[in-house]
Amino acid sequence: MKLHHSNDPILQFLADYSNETLVGTFLDTFGDRRNAELRRLRVRMQGLEAENRALRTGLLPLSPDTASEDAVAMAVGTVLTGQVIAIDHLYAVIRLDDGVEHLIPNGEFMEDGILPIRPGEYVNLVVTATPEGVALSHLELKRMQRWVELVRVFDGDESIEVQLEMPVKAGYCANYRGVPVFIPYPHIDLMPGKHVEKLLGTMIEVKVLELDRDTNRVIASRKQALEQGRERFIAGLNCGDSVAGVVKNLTDFGAFVDLGGTVGLLHNTQMGPLTGMLEVGAPIEARVYKVDREQMKVSLTARPPAPDAWSQVQAQLSVGNRVEGKIRNMTEAGVFVEILRGVNGLIYQSDFNNVYPDRATAPQVGDTVSVTIRSLDNERKRIRLRIVRASSTRR
Repeated sequence: MKLHHSNDPILQFLADYSNETLVGTFLDTFGDRRNAELRRLRVRMQGLEAENRALRTGLLPLSPDTASEDAVAMAVGTVLTGQVIAIDHLYAVIRLDDGVEHLIPNGEFMEDGILPIRPGEYVNLVVTATPEGVALSHLELKRMQRWVELVRVFDGDESIEVQLEMPVKAGYCANYRGVPVFIPYPHIDLMPGKHVEKLLGTMIEVKVLELDRDTNRVIASRKQALEQGRERFIAGLNCGDSVAGVVKNLTDFGAFVDLGGTVGLLHNTQMGPLTGMLEVGAPIEARVYKVDREQMKVSLTARPPAPDAWSQVQAQLSVGNRVEGKIRNMTEAGVFVEILRGVNGLIYQSDFNNVYPDRATAPQVGDTVSVTIRSLDNERKRIRLRIVRASSTRR
C-alpha cells in the first residue's frame, strides 16, 4: 500500500488532512451542488479517512479473504525489518523488504525524549493483533524484549533497576524500560517511611517477586534488594575497618550512621571526640567496632585506636618468663589467661588437668593465677602458657 491516494490535487489535499469536520465543511460550502457526484465524493473521502487512520497507526487491514483466525495467528509475533525512508514531526516512514511503506508514530522509537533513528537506518517491527486486524509496532517489540529480560532476571534471582514513578493504592508504580512494575508498600523499604517520597523520579534497585505475561503484571520488592545488598556489604566488613557515612538519626543512646550498604550504630560510649558534635546529615568517619552477621548489625567506634597489643608482648615478654594473669575463659581447648591488657595466652586443657586434676580445687574464671611463657608465635600472634599451681589464688 503506497502513500498516495489520487492524482486530483483537491482530493490529495483532503486525503492528507482529511477528517469528518473538514469533509463536512467542504460539502457544506458547495451545498447547492449536492448531487450524485458529491455523494460519491463523500464516500470516497470516508474511505480515504479510514485508510489514513490505518496508515498513521501502522495498521495493516486484512482483506476479507485473508482475515481468518489462522492468518492472524500466523502473522502475529512475526518480526520484520524495514528501512527508515523519511521522518517528520509525527511519523516515520518505514519501507519493508516487499517495498510496502508504513507510517509508524515517532513515539514508538523515543528513548528518554530523544528520537534515535535517522533516514537510511534499519529498524525492527513486530506484527501485533488489534481489534481491526494486525498492526506493525516497534514499541511492542521492545516490550516483548523487556519481558524476555524480566524472565531471565527472575529465573536467575537477579536485581533490576526501575524508575519509581508515583504512589498508588497499596504501593508504588515504577517503570522498567516501558514495562509497568508494581511495588507493594511493605516492599518499598526496610522500614517504609515518608522519606520514600524523595525517591520519586529516581532509579532504584528491586527484586522481581512475580511475573504474569498474560495480565502484563510485574510485582517487585525494593526491600529484598536492600536486604541482599546489606548482606553482601556486611559480609565484607571486618573489625577495625575504616568506614565513612552520614548520620541518619540521633537517639538517647547513640547515632545511627548510613554506611551506604547498611546502617551502623555509633554508641555514646564509642563517640570519643565526636561526643556532642553530631547532627543529622553530617558526614563522619569511624571504624568497625563489632560485626554481628547473624543479626545483621554493625557497631561503630570513633575512639582513637588502641596501641597494638602485640607490640607490648614483644617488648615485655620472653619464653620462660613467669607472670601473673587473670582467667578470662575456660573451654574444651583450654584455659585463656589475660597476662597483659588485651593479650591472652592459652593453657592447654591437658596441661591444666595435670596440675589440677580435681575440678573442685581448680581455679575458676576471674581467678588470678601464676603462669610461665611456654612459647611465643609472633607470626600468628599466639602465646602458650604453663600454669604454676603454688601461685593460684582466689579473687
